[in-house]
Amino acid sequence: MTFGENLKQYLDDKGLNTAEAARLCKLHDSTIRSILTRNSESVDVRIGIKLSRGLKLSTDTINSWCGVEKVPANNQEAYSMLETEMMGLLQDISYLPPEEQPSALENAREYAKGVRERVGRKRQCHP
Repeated sequence: MTFGENLKQYLDDKGLNTAEAARLCKLHDSTIRSILTRNSESVDVRIGIKLSRGLKLSTDTINSWCGVEKVPANNQEAYSMLETEMMGLLQDISYLPPEEQPSALENAREYAKGVRERVGRKRQCHP
């Protein structure tokens, strides 16, 4: 199933419409509608984080809906790609209004934690 199909099934199971899901996830309802009508294969990491938090879904669930498999802990290329993605995300966060930055940073930390758990890598330092 695609991400869009999984999201539609989840919303149907929970009795949520697109407007309710969008409100819970702090997204525009057009974003949810687009994922569903285009039957998206995956979503941007920032949208995935908002969906995860708003709908109380684990990052593992969101990743599985995107077709992401577990990455071996010794795959340095995967870590490099993740690092690049997270650096881009942090840069994007810096452009948000100051009052929105703490929440966005917490979402990024939560996503990174989920990824680390999936690959079995433990954090070496504190935030």
